[in-house]
Amino acid sequence: RLRASGGNAFHAPTFNDLYFPGFGNPNLQPEEGTSWEVGADYKIGAQRLSATYFDNHITQLVVFDSATFTPTNLGEARIQGLEFAYDGTLQSLELRARLTFQDPVNEVNGAQLPRRAKIFGNAGIARTFGSFNVGAEVVGASARFDSIDESADSRMGGYALFNLVMSYKVSRDWRVDLRWNNVFNKSYELAQG
Repeated sequence: RLRASGGNAFHAPTFNDLYFPGFGNPNLQPEEGTSWEVGADYKIGAQRLSATYFDNHITQLVVFDSATFTPTNLGEARIQGLEFAYDGTLQSLELRARLTFQDPVNEVNGAQLPRRAKIFGNAGIARTFGSFNVGAEVVGASARFDSIDESADSRMGGYALFNLVMSYKVSRDWRVDLRWNNVFNKSYELAQG
């Protein structure tokens, strides 16, 4: 199956972005954007593969400026890239994987957008035993910056986390979930500090 879509977006700053004491910026403008994507999906039996190319243009993107410790607007931003996905079963195992390659760019200064990795993804495996479903997953991302200008001291390294998951189906309408995130206690950060 081939697919294509496009659209416009509008996102107002949150109340905290605007007015939180010592943090807010009442001069923030709302984000506006246009985006489009094209993709292909392929299914054979229980296996599903997809590939998607996306391109997003955003004006007045709201980001956190670590230099001033307040949210601010970036004049122009662009995020374009490819996403690959797989869902399927092998024997009695449920498999899934997602991998995204993107170029998140501040078009004003050419820097990588703050807190946005160029590569990120996840993969998981699970199996059902009666009312129980148990599995494991890996989640990861490449290096990011916590500044709007890619300053070296704001670089946050890439990471990969290993998680364990389990669920128990109590009845048709109820399920209990249990997660153990970051099993190996990997030290990482999504925002500095």
